[in-house]
Amino acid sequence: MDPKAIHETLVARFGEKITGAGLEAVSPFAVVAPLAIAEVAAFCKADPALAFDNLMCLSGVDYPKEAPPRMEVVYHLYSYTHLHTFALKVHLPRENPAVPAAQGLAGPRVLQRAAREADAADDGPRPRRRANRRGPLRLHARQRPRGEAVTGGFLVARQDRSSSE
Repeated sequence: MDPKAIHETLVARFGEKITGAGLEAVSPFAVVAPLAIAEVAAFCKADPALAFDNLMCLSGVDYPKEAPPRMEVVYHLYSYTHLHTFALKVHLPRENPAVPAAQGLAGPRVLQRAAREADAADDGPRPRRRANRRGPLRLHARQRPRGEAVTGGFLVARQDRSSSE
């Protein structure tokens, strides 16, 4: 589905809640009224013709030099089913920017879980060793070998004094 068809689908369903569009942009978008974003995002996910099942990026943009100054919240959506992208933008006043949460879109939590799993699948510790002349070497708790005990957030590995002499 091309950006124009996506925009027409949103306008047909939501009417005046879609307040603008940028269909010729690198990342085509529709501007949504702030109070309607949760409803529009849920529709974008549930509608079989759109099937936006992934929130690729959620970002905030500040425009302090515009008259009047404003902020934007931008939802970059992707459909694995139809292989198309589209963005939803919400324009907010700079004084009190508030937007309802658009829950239910796959994205940030899925990406956070993938990052945690990638970190857990690490091939072993890459210690940053810090040695002082009098004390032990310290490994940060995230860099410790699995199964080792940690005291106070640090794994303490004793220096072999016989090999250093």
